[in-house]
Amino acid sequence: MKKLFTSLTFFSCLFYAGAQVCSPTPPLSEPKFDPKPDSVRCMVRNQAYDQTFKFRIPDKAGNFTINWMAIDSVTNIPAGITYQLNKPLGSQYNANETGCVKLSGTPIANAGQYRLGIWVRIRVNNTLTLPGEIYEVAKSQNVSNASDYIIWIRVKEQPGNTCPCIDTSRVARNDVKPYTGNETQCPEFDPSSNIANIAGSISGLNIAPNPVSNVAIVEFFADKNAVYTAKISNLIGKEVYRKNVEVKAGPNIINFNRNDLPGGVYFFTLTDGKGQVTKRFIIE
Repeated sequence: MKKLFTSLTFFSCLFYAGAQVCSPTPPLSEPKFDPKPDSVRCMVRNQAYDQTFKFRIPDKAGNFTINWMAIDSVTNIPAGITYQLNKPLGSQYNANETGCVKLSGTPIANAGQYRLGIWVRIRVNNTLTLPGEIYEVAKSQNVSNASDYIIWIRVKEQPGNTCPCIDTSRVARNDVKPYTGNETQCPEFDPSSNIANIAGSISGLNIAPNPVSNVAIVEFFADKNAVYTAKISNLIGKEVYRKNVEVKAGPNIINFNRNDLPGGVYFFTLTDGKGQVTKRFIIE
């Protein structure tokens, strides 16, 4: 089931407003979300926002064969924002089908982190339909790292502010975390830069085990051969690990040892110098 729900992270912003506003062509070549949800820039309160995404439905999930998936509703969306699919809400997306969604509007919600409730139906093996809120469905199926399938949207107060890092401890459905000004700041997607290039080239970034005791494995899928820099930073942004890695097209694995790093929250980053993808993890 893990592959299924990894692919389902594209449901970060799915809501239908009655008209087709995006095109799913050309189709994606593999199940993924483009750009990745963790590369989506922060919304700014009272400032117009517009972003289009594509997604592709997987055809396999462990021992399951996926027939179709449907998105029935999304809750806890920041006020002022609408989400428009290329199909009506509740419609089926078949396995290997590419769809798209447009997120737009002017957010008037308070600055903070919004934990979306994503309600789906997943038809498998032509017999079983798995309904429910996506994180709760994943957890009920004993999917490892089920919290990876929670979707958060962030809203900041001013254009010059850096968006705070996502607080992944907020797992309660429809949770809202107001910003206090003390949060750790994180890089975010900028459409005027090339950060989307690496975000579209690297997918499925995962660290296991998480929390890390001694040794961990970083797994990800790359669209092309390239050389990236792997970095680990602590909560205050201090870099504690750096290594250049040759990445091949397809699945990749990077091993790292905690060495003398103290317990706490860290961020693993892959960067090409222009853009980056980042994964939060914990050392015990």
